[in-house]
Amino acid sequence: MRPLRRNEFRPPNMTEAQESYGFANQWSERLLDHGFTQISNLFLDKYSAMDPHLTHGEAMFVIHLMQHKWAADAPFPSYRLIARRMGITEASTKRYARSLEKKKYILRTRRIGETNLFNLSPLIQALDRVSAAMPPSEGRSNFSQIPQPLKSIFSPPSRAQS
Repeated sequence: MRPLRRNEFRPPNMTEAQESYGFANQWSERLLDHGFTQISNLFLDKYSAMDPHLTHGEAMFVIHLMQHKWAADAPFPSYRLIARRMGITEASTKRYARSLEKKKYILRTRRIGETNLFNLSPLIQALDRVSAAMPPSEGRSNFSQIPQPLKSIFSPPSRAQS
């Protein structure tokens, strides 16, 4: 196994096979140096089918908000920063935020002299409702879909291993 990087965590029981599912193996070591953003697969799969649906631009805006969401707290990136990263105008980012707020997927808290807070809880709750309404066969919770090397983490030990 490769050595741990600064501020990197590896579960103590992780095997080499399980580590192969990590970011650096899916992308590259060099890209890992720039960080990564956790996005729900359900969001990626269902954003355009939600009611009301999210446009592709609104979904990308949410992904950029998630880039700044490190915990349960609301992220607070500036419109200017998101606009620069998306390659659009600041006015466009504000339109996306207004639209998502109108659709009741985000709550903005405007702050004087500081960037807005973007509360994503309404979107997360909407996605939870979508997930709850899905048949089990459609969700990722189906145990048969877990890659074989990872099953050992979730499976009770067999009698032979006891």
